[in-house]
Order: sequence, then C-alpha cells, then structure tokens
Amino acid sequence: MPPQQSPFAPESLTAARLASGLSRAAVAEQLGVHRQRVYDWETGVSTPHARQVPALAAAVGVEALSLVDGWSLRSRRYAAGLTQEAAAAAVGVARPEWSRWENGLRIPQRYAAAVRRLVGG
Repeated sequence: MPPQQSPFAPESLTAARLASGLSRAAVAEQLGVHRQRVYDWETGVSTPHARQVPALAAAVGVEALSLVDGWSLRSRRYAAGLTQEAAAAAVGVARPEWSRWENGLRIPQRYAAAVRRLVGG
C-alpha cells in the first residue's frame, strides 16, 4: 500500500501568512523552528507534523482546518493536531482500526459520537 499523502495545503499556509503580514522568520520564531522549515512547508518540500498544525494555524491567524485539503476524517484529525495513535486511543480503538476508518471503512455507530467530539464533523 503506497504511503498516504499529507492533507496539508501549502498554498493555504502561504496565503494565510501573507494575509497576516508575517514573515517566515516571524512564524518560525512563534513555533520555535527555523525559518527554512516554514519555507519547506510552504513549498511542499515537507509538511508539518500533525501536532504542529494547531499552533501553526494560530501563528498565522486562521482555523487549523483552513490549512488542510478537504473534510475527510484524516484531514480533520490532522487539523486537530492528532496522530492516528492519539486519535485511536482517545476513541478507545486500536490504531489499525482508526486507519481503516480514514481509508473509507464506515465508523461503527458506537464510536461515531466520540469521533465527532474529537475531530468534528
């Protein structure tokens, strides 16, 4: 199975940073990373870790969901700053089960409310 693409939207970060009037260096300073890291995120060379997305969104003054593509479960988890492991543990399932949900398996009714509370939707 090929690796999943990140739901991160580099062009959204660039637009939000420019709209906020911040330099890459200013955003990097707020996050405690090198400005090259912000450049790499904006150009798609690399992507921020899920745990960095909420702070990154706050730094540029937008909602975390505006920095991801789509409204998939994976995108919402990523915007919430959660790894698959953390999301699975919060809902009370194993990580492989969560991964199957992200890949399109229907979420069982008994977990649906917990998933909505965790990542919205």
